[in-house]
Amino acid sequence: MLMFGTSGLRGLVTEMTDQECYINTLGYLHYLIQSKQIDLAGKVSLAGDLRFSTDRIMQAVGKAVTDSGCIPENCGKLPSPAVMIFAMEKNQASIMITGSHIPDDRNGIKFNKPSGEILKADEPGILDKVAKVRVMDLSALFDRDGNFLEGIERKLPEVNRDAEKKYRDRYTEGWPVDILQGKRIVVDQHSAVGRDMLCDILEYLGAEVIREGRTDTFVPKDTENITEATKAGFKALAEKYQPFAIVSTDGDSDRPFVVDETGVFHRGDVLGAVVARYIGARFAAVPISANDAIDVFLEETDIERVQTRIGSPYVIAAMQKGMDEGKTPVVGWEVNGGFMLATDVFVGGKTLKALPTRDAVFPTLCALLAGINEGSMSKLFGGLPQRFTQAGLIDDFPVATSRRLISGFKSDDSIMQINYDESKQSLLYYDGHIERSESYAEAVSQQDLDAFWELTEKSKDERIIKKIVESNYFTSDRGFGEVIRMNMVDGIRIVFSNHDVAHIRPSGNAPQLRIYSNADSQQRADEIVSMGLAKDGFLRAMEKDINQAGV
Repeated sequence: MLMFGTSGLRGLVTEMTDQECYINTLGYLHYLIQSKQIDLAGKVSLAGDLRFSTDRIMQAVGKAVTDSGCIPENCGKLPSPAVMIFAMEKNQASIMITGSHIPDDRNGIKFNKPSGEILKADEPGILDKVAKVRVMDLSALFDRDGNFLEGIERKLPEVNRDAEKKYRDRYTEGWPVDILQGKRIVVDQHSAVGRDMLCDILEYLGAEVIREGRTDTFVPKDTENITEATKAGFKALAEKYQPFAIVSTDGDSDRPFVVDETGVFHRGDVLGAVVARYIGARFAAVPISANDAIDVFLEETDIERVQTRIGSPYVIAAMQKGMDEGKTPVVGWEVNGGFMLATDVFVGGKTLKALPTRDAVFPTLCALLAGINEGSMSKLFGGLPQRFTQAGLIDDFPVATSRRLISGFKSDDSIMQINYDESKQSLLYYDGHIERSESYAEAVSQQDLDAFWELTEKSKDERIIKKIVESNYFTSDRGFGEVIRMNMVDGIRIVFSNHDVAHIRPSGNAPQLRIYSNADSQQRADEIVSMGLAKDGFLRAMEKDINQAGV
């Protein structure tokens, strides 16, 4: 069965059978119909990315739309934000078939309501309807392997190009046509679904666009997993073309890559910060995994910030707080670079309508314009506080082990953060209350340390957790200082006395474990991630210890 992650349903293509895609889509539509968010016989907009499996899944989804009593509207292959904003303005639901940045042997389905993305509060209702569809007799549609039976009509309507035009016009109509005049911009096209639209928009605004890297084979480009090979590729493009900037997007073109003229990639968290300043934002929702340099930066620019769990549904929910308080513009962004507008914003000489979903074109354009004002892209990003970040992932880390790892570092699920200060500690709970206790420096028994992974959460206290972190994994010989803070908002974010930060977070529905780092130098940030991902690194050491404990 498919599972919800931080952004829709995802799974291996072999698991995303026609039947499984049909069941989940029909359940989702039954939820919207019963909750009176859409009407029977209303249109539902569909779009997809360029993966080999997308066409088949779009057909299965389209068949479910038809069988729900609604009408599928085929918007073709285009960026995730393009189909959503098109549907929102017509008060329609929309569905995007994409696995975003994950490998081609996987795909996903992203459901949107007429008002925007589905939120975590919607998931129980959707899952309830999916469960009801799952027990229906579908033998007249599917064989035992979940494939459509021969003769079942599932052809989609002809492509409606209005959604593509509307998204393109969003960034061309009303903007000065020479706003990027004289700027050479390299676009790494690869297999991004919005590759041509991005080039067209940049050229319309006056840029000299150089197209690079186009491929007919899907390439999983992840804005949170910038490898040494990717960095070297950006450097080579910078040396070859001497551009003002290098830009790109991920597979469904809702997450941007922005690279300065020297070939240095700038992560989405700092990209979001410079964009927020450029547009004069007053309120920002940003995930806990963001570079801690932006805390200082946003304070200096008088932008109120709220920290959230990782994933656009959480960011969108937090943006509502700023809107309720009457602040404007209200924005949000993720470490992956996807930028969201909760309110309208005036930029580039025109007012852009709110778009409360990840978008890649908007932050790319704003960063380019801000870079022009600063004289170069490197100067733009060089003006931020100098904290350095890196991220990486292990792609074969069992989901059950990831969950045990995260729960193992908690003594109580209601604790949001542990602060260790000299000889005292304080526990900050999700309900807002704080508990302070005396010395955690007293001896922790070796027996408790040896049995750490076998202990239940309630059997542990914060002294044991601190000690196991410092003595077994994040050790002084690896360059880590003493643990001074652990945050549990999403995964485990550990802050050390030497200003290092290591943030461990499992994927919501894939066998992946991510690690993010902050440090005082890029070399140290890279080193933390490398030590985590190595075969003999601390993440694999945790996996080994968990397996040996048999939990």
